[in-house]
Amino acid sequence: MSKLLSSTLRTQLSKRLAIATSRSIRTPVIAALPKLVASTSIRSFSSTQIIRKQSSSESSLKAVIEGELKVAEEIPNELDAGFEEYLSSQGYKVITKEGNANVELIRTDASGHVIHVYFDVEEVTDLSEEFSEFQEENEWADEDEDSESFGNGFFSKFKVFIEDPATNDGLNFDLFLKNIESGFSVECVNYQPNATEFISEVSKGNFTDKFRYEGPKFEDLDESLQVEFENYLTAKGIDEKLAEFIVAYSEHKEESEYRGWLSSISKFLK
Repeated sequence: MSKLLSSTLRTQLSKRLAIATSRSIRTPVIAALPKLVASTSIRSFSSTQIIRKQSSSESSLKAVIEGELKVAEEIPNELDAGFEEYLSSQGYKVITKEGNANVELIRTDASGHVIHVYFDVEEVTDLSEEFSEFQEENEWADEDEDSESFGNGFFSKFKVFIEDPATNDGLNFDLFLKNIESGFSVECVNYQPNATEFISEVSKGNFTDKFRYEGPKFEDLDESLQVEFENYLTAKGIDEKLAEFIVAYSEHKEESEYRGWLSSISKFLK
């Protein structure tokens, strides 16, 4: 009997020991749980702070953008009536798209030739700003000194293509707009055998065919030939008035695009 009792006691003691041991093992894990919860709450708080900071910075940026747009819209941005009259008298049609810096002027002259004028408003306005900055830095110099000091390095390119629809060919002139004298100079002249293809490529922004001979530099031509090419351009209406229009329209267009840019960013920052 005593042996049986002793065996039973041993069994009970073993079970109690196993339970006690199991509890002692689990206790540290349970004790560690509050630390995990605390760590998670810290991360959530940090994320909230970041979101709040982002929201605050976006609101601040939006306020500045809207303020800039308000100031810009208070300034008139109408093309001068004289330039509107120029377009009408010359018969030019302006082809441009919102959000695009490239502009095309197109008209048909008395001989039936279609004249295309291509220019980039950003390139033209950058030239104007550079020259204005130069004048401010040299405000005591006279105009002749300004022109000489400014040099021949500040130009913006534009292109004139004179198309003959009857034969689907034409002459392309690569020109430099000179902001100093409201005029232009010729870089090169080349013949284009397929006007339709050429116009299509230029409309896509492909202004140069790198594998096609562009013709000699204009300045290397005989002086008499240079003069006759310049006279030909003048007869086609490529003159100082056109140069002045390109500068004025570029400034008008660039300002419109700037306002559209501000408006688009403001809409994004809800």
